[in-house]
Amino acid sequence: MIESYSNYEWFLKNDFKNYSGKWLAIIDKKVVVSGDNAKEVIQKTKTDFPNRKPLITKVRDKLSIL
Repeated sequence: MIESYSNYEWFLKNDFKNYSGKWLAIIDKKVVVSGDNAKEVIQKTKTDFPNRKPLITKVRDKLSIL
């Protein structure tokens, strides 16, 4: 759980405009897999990092205002 939280904090603090509209898998504060399809990103991450729990998120292609 702590690993996911630190990855989430890192995600919030960085600029991912180069990944606009993409799904990301983040492990150890690094983007390890990216793609257009969440299911494919999850499957590739499970294959490449079977014992890790990544943060899976999508980079929005439009500005969000909370």
